[in-house]
Amino acid sequence: MAAAAVAVVVPALLAVAAPQAGAAQGCQSVPSFCAFEQPNLQGQVRTITDPNVGQCYDLSGPKLSARNDTAYVATLWTGPDCTGLPVSAPGIGQQVNTTLVPVYSVLFVQITP
Repeated sequence: MAAAAVAVVVPALLAVAAPQAGAAQGCQSVPSFCAFEQPNLQGQVRTITDPNVGQCYDLSGPKLSARNDTAYVATLWTGPDCTGLPVSAPGIGQQVNTTLVPVYSVLFVQITP
């Protein structure tokens, strides 16, 4: 069953899009998480390959979009060291655009059934 393309705005901070065919430029390996400096997976990219659950990763500056191709929920944070407001990026193949607030760090959490 093919996933329908949807875009949802959650508290005016982000939009979540359904999985798209193919990896984003600069985000070729799986499992990986990629955060981009511009919306729609554009600009400089920070790639985290095979992340550890429970570890906070710095995104090397402000990021406005991300693609999560890991088996984990990626919780994006508006501050460094996983501080500030959390923004959730569901698991495999999900794209997130933060529209008002850039994110600076990410924490991976195990998906529970």
